[in-house]
Amino acid sequence: MNWNADKGWRMLDRVAGPFYPAKIRPYLTLGWITAFVLVILLFAGMQRTLLPHPPLLPIQIQMERILRSPFFFVPYDLVVLLVIWLLVRSRPQAEYLYLRALLYGMFLAGFLGGCLVALVPWRG
Repeated sequence: MNWNADKGWRMLDRVAGPFYPAKIRPYLTLGWITAFVLVILLFAGMQRTLLPHPPLLPIQIQMERILRSPFFFVPYDLVVLLVIWLLVRSRPQAEYLYLRALLYGMFLAGFLGGCLVALVPWRG
């Protein structure tokens, strides 16, 4: 890994490090983060489809229309998938592996959440 990448991981560690003690960092792996995101997605999908909701506000309808538009959905998903691919391929130093897993989890949740918004309608 080159110097600039190490500098970036170090900077992220200074920001996120205080929130993640050394005791839990070994558990922040790509596998555990993937499982966590999938469980959250399952609950969000169940909540979206099974629970009744009040009618959507006009601003919510407008936002749903934008988020379901192929002009937003396709480029957004392509960029998010590219970032996920780069994170999986990256090889940071051992002390920064938890950061890679956290970033991967955030982008995976963004991708799957976007799919949930686009593919699962509200029940109302």
